Amino acid sequence: MSSELAKNIISSISTYVNDTSNFNKKGLLKVIRNVYDENKEKKPLNGYQLYMKEQYPILLEKAKEKGEVNSKEIMSEIGRLWKEKKNNKEEVKEEVKEEVKEEVKEEVKEEVKKDVKEKKVKNKK
Repeated sequence: MSSELAKNIISSISTYVNDTSNFNKKGLLKVIRNVYDENKEKKPLNGYQLYMKEQYPILLEKAKEKGEVNSKEIMSEIGRLWKEKKNNKEEVKEEVKEEVKEEVKEEVKEEVKKDVKEKKVKNKK
């Protein structure tokens, strides 16, 4: 525990004790937990959460234009769009892999041809 966190906890406890006439163990634990949670480092958002954060206002605006605002449907649509995006991304990855394989095959063929030519030249000498 960092010294700053400890100072915050002590400060919060003293404030709680001074402000509360009949404090108890449960209240003290709640104060400590609140201070600890405030200082806790939060995990970064994952890809889906970032996508949802980006798409929700867009879809909400479209739903408002239609006059059919339903959060459940908006979330379902975001899920469907995410799944499509994810599938497309996997398809693109496969296409790129195939292209790279073909490029590597061509490079290897060129190197083999070059090596064969160099061996022929050496053998003639």
